[in-house]
Amino acid sequence: MRFFLRTLTVLTLALPLVAQSASPVTREAVLEGYAELVNANYSDVVQLTARMNQQIDVFLKQPSAAGLQKAKKAWLEARKFYDQTDAFRFYGGPIDDENGPEGQINAWPMDEAYVDYVKNAPDSGLIQNPSFEITEEALAEKTNSVAKKTLPLAGMPLSFCCGGKTSLKQ
Repeated sequence: MRFFLRTLTVLTLALPLVAQSASPVTREAVLEGYAELVNANYSDVVQLTARMNQQIDVFLKQPSAAGLQKAKKAWLEARKFYDQTDAFRFYGGPIDDENGPEGQINAWPMDEAYVDYVKNAPDSGLIQNPSFEITEEALAEKTNSVAKKTLPLAGMPLSFCCGGKTSLKQ
């Protein structure tokens, strides 16, 4: 939210000044503005992710339908702001270079049936497997040992589980 309001405010105040400015826009000024925008956006994501983690911790300590809804809402709010950062990908920066966390955050596509059941495949998925203990360690092991499209520990499976199921087209 801060990101949106900041951007709107900056644009509203800056457009008349740019139109009246006689001096040319420099590469350095553009890069500085871009860096400030990226920093503000990721700062919002970090703040909302911390809130999401708090809601998940509360839910895990005392599971309830209301707690699950709060955790889902926190995830959806954080994801909304994270989605805005897609504009900052694909340039080999700290998020998406070969050592960055991009694959653990936003890998796509994913095999929904690998994570949980989907319409027309009610017995599919890790969640439906009673012999699979759902722990961070077990999910990390599965993430590192399976094809990239399955990724049970990445952000897309969390979005899938919080946002609802889709149908498996075969």
